[in-house]
Amino acid sequence: MRGYITHSDLFQNIYKGIKFDLIVFNHFYRPEGTGIFGPVKDGGKIIVQRFLKQTKTRLNVDGIVLMSFVEMSDHENDPYKIANKLGYKVKIIFCCENYKKMGRFSIYKMQLSKKSRNLKRF
Repeated sequence: MRGYITHSDLFQNIYKGIKFDLIVFNHFYRPEGTGIFGPVKDGGKIIVQRFLKQTKTRLNVDGIVLMSFVEMSDHENDPYKIANKLGYKVKIIFCCENYKKMGRFSIYKMQLSKKSRNLKRF
C-alpha cells in the first residue's frame, strides 16, 4: 500500500487527475467561540459541504470517505446529513456515547451512491 500526505485547502494543491480509494477528513467543527484554532461561525457546515462536493470528482469507483462528528456541534453541521443530501451512502462505523462529556462521537463511512456516480460531473 502506498500513500501520501499533503497540506492543501481541500484539493487545491492536488493534481486534478488524481483519484483516491480512501480519503480521511477530520474537519474543524467546534461551535462558535471555542477551540484552539478560534471560532467557526457556521460550526463547520461550509467546509463539509465544500469538501463533499469536491470529493465527488476525486473518489475512485467504490472509493470511501471517513469523517468524524461530535454532537457538541449543531446537528445541521452533521456530515451524515450533508452527505446524504449530496448523494452519498452513509454508514456509522463507530459510535461512542457521551465522548469526553461532549455528546455522541461518530465515525462515518461514505461512498457515492450508484445514482450519484452515474451523474455527469462538471
